[in-house]
Amino acid sequence: SKVSDKTLSSIFNQNYDNYRIILIDKSETREIIQSIYKVARRYNKEHLISIVRDHSDGFYHAIHSCRDDEI
Repeated sequence: SKVSDKTLSSIFNQNYDNYRIILIDKSETREIIQSIYKVARRYNKEHLISIVRDHSDGFYHAIHSCRDDEI
């Protein structure tokens, strides 16, 4: 499902920057990833997005790539 611009704007419009959005890149999610980046660019927050390429342990890698101080 597609993430709404309103939801993304709510995330990127906050002053708190100690978070990261980790996207798992699958062929069926490329359009969603592009739309998230489009909204992030409006707020100059694209640096908060990380992409993990889809492979068998992509979700595990995404979780364990987070720093202790990130949400």
